[in-house]
Amino acid sequence: MADYEQPYWSEYAQSIIDGLNLKQTAKGEWHGYCVNCGGTDRFWITNHQGIIKTHCRQCGDFKAIQSELAKRGLWCSLDPIKDNVLTFQPKEEFNVEDTRPYHEKKGVDLLGAQLVGNNVVIPLFNIHRQRVGEQTISPDGKKLFSTGLDKSEGVFGVCGKLTKGRTYVAEGWATSASIAMTGCACIFGLDSGNLPLLCSKLQTAFPQFELIVAADNDEKGIQAAKKTKLPYVVPPKKGQDFNDLHQELGIEAVYKSLTSVKKPDTLFTMVSDLRMTATKWMIKDVIEDNSLTMIFGAAGSGKTFVALDMALCIATGKPYHELEVQKGSVAYIAGEGHAGFAKRVAAWCKNFKQDLTGVPFAKSNRSVILNDPDSELHLCNELDALQEQIGKLNLIVLDTLSRTLEGEENNQNMMAYVQVCDRLKDRYQATVMIVHHIGHQNKDRGRGGYALHGSLDSEYRVEQWGDFKILLTPTKMKDEEKSEPLAFMKLSMSLVDADGQDTSSLVLEMTPDKPLDKKSPDYGEQVVKEQFDRMNDFGEVSRSDLKEAVALELECSQRTANRHIKRMIDQGVLKLEKGVILEAFG
Repeated sequence: MADYEQPYWSEYAQSIIDGLNLKQTAKGEWHGYCVNCGGTDRFWITNHQGIIKTHCRQCGDFKAIQSELAKRGLWCSLDPIKDNVLTFQPKEEFNVEDTRPYHEKKGVDLLGAQLVGNNVVIPLFNIHRQRVGEQTISPDGKKLFSTGLDKSEGVFGVCGKLTKGRTYVAEGWATSASIAMTGCACIFGLDSGNLPLLCSKLQTAFPQFELIVAADNDEKGIQAAKKTKLPYVVPPKKGQDFNDLHQELGIEAVYKSLTSVKKPDTLFTMVSDLRMTATKWMIKDVIEDNSLTMIFGAAGSGKTFVALDMALCIATGKPYHELEVQKGSVAYIAGEGHAGFAKRVAAWCKNFKQDLTGVPFAKSNRSVILNDPDSELHLCNELDALQEQIGKLNLIVLDTLSRTLEGEENNQNMMAYVQVCDRLKDRYQATVMIVHHIGHQNKDRGRGGYALHGSLDSEYRVEQWGDFKILLTPTKMKDEEKSEPLAFMKLSMSLVDADGQDTSSLVLEMTPDKPLDKKSPDYGEQVVKEQFDRMNDFGEVSRSDLKEAVALELECSQRTANRHIKRMIDQGVLKLEKGVILEAFG
């Protein structure tokens, strides 16, 4: 085994060819000038069993050539790697008198490895799932690999059962074993330098895997994770690996840390690498995972009840009125209604028979201004701490926009607000839900500049319907078809507060009833009848008064209102006599 990172052809060759403008003049050979001596057409590279070999007919100094390539970022690190050295780092040195097997000292199960004497022997495989060798770890922490083991085509070990879906990729066996003990499958790649190549091979061979790199929290580990261009996770402390975290804080701490996934910092993806995947829903057909959504409505319409209902369903995993829910952790930033929040939660728990003990849902004690750099930094620090406590955040609710925005709701401020929401969404890989007021002019979207509406992935309007019903209507779905509106009844729940006093709050129960479409003739006729009955104190209503009342209710012109009245007269429901509307009796 080499004691240095290997210049794998798949990782570095194209960069060298492009960087030095090399030309292929013979099969398998790319020629050009030498970066060391400057010799024209004296230098070339070839692929030898997956490793780059350098040549120069003029200087022949391959070490100097590789050093110059490394300075230009076209070659792997020239520093020795530690993973192939037979002694451990100082933090992993063990008492020579302690002859317990390595896995016992690391606090992990064997998970497919075998104990031969006091040595842990771990099978190693290639991407065809063929066994190609083994790694042997002695009680004193020394690692040995099979003689002649070739890592150039991707060699790995496995802890746990490999199935489709989320699969972690770590550097070493003990780290991988700690991850597997959380119930997650984990592949380990022998050393950090081998991770980029291995992950590339795994992606091609096993497209059904959702690969996430579980890196050591050190410079070398994080650099290797970023080179893979895959999402990655690291333990919370500098210098830690996931086995260190396991031994210090237990397996639950490992599980929580595995959920804090970071996205690779890349701008472009080749179109050939794009994959069409099914939409991931927080609430099936309603709220997408990792999206920006908004619920808006007039004051008193019930928009906070809707947002809280959704958030509690997500935190508990309870179906949202028969719709499937992805369970996750919730941070609810409440800008108003603090006094009534506890009552609303208690009413929800009583109605749906839910116990919130241990449920990952946290409410803020005050509002936060998002479009202020200092406030944003403070919020992220608080969310980071909360995430360590309750696990990866899946939903962040901002209730309301006006209480979390500084300044007027114009396009400039809205754009700054949306940018913070996008940063929160990307930082935590979470859905951000905004609760907002209805527009002044356009009742079909939230108030404020178009910058907000245009940035949303989905948007829902909440409106009062009758005395005890509300309607939730999708007004925007960027990438999916709009779902059908949902209607709810407001139910009053009797409660007893902490002081023993009787009180109450409302909860929402879905109802199959739906209001008529306001643009339909049937709805217009319904409004005419309702307004006639309301104004009919003496058995008659002035046609002009009825026309005005209907126009106000339908938010239409009096001419349109008059057409609805005339239709009911023609149908014989009402009759007109000398400018007065009367009820027609058979």
